[in-house]
Amino acid sequence: MHVHGVPSLTLSPTQVYLDIEGLPDRGFYYLIGALVVRGESQEYHCFWADDESHQAAIFAELAELLTATTDGRVFHYGNYDVNAVRRMLSRVPESSRTR
Repeated sequence: MHVHGVPSLTLSPTQVYLDIEGLPDRGFYYLIGALVVRGESQEYHCFWADDESHQAAIFAELAELLTATTDGRVFHYGNYDVNAVRRMLSRVPESSRTR
């Protein structure tokens, strides 16, 4: 990739840096890390699933965190994280998706 000139990036008041870990061949996501940065403040959230039956719960916790962060943007490492969220969205309780 080539960039001509100086890129301009405007950050929102809050940034959420998201990282999801899992076993892709099993479709099992066991760890979600979210670093929330507001100005000089940093807050780390870790959501852990002991087994596949707890996956929906950790994605619901992530949804609650993101809906409470109304002034932020989410940054992620690539398609893996986006695909994980898309895959798990149907398993998250409706109440966590609509806040």
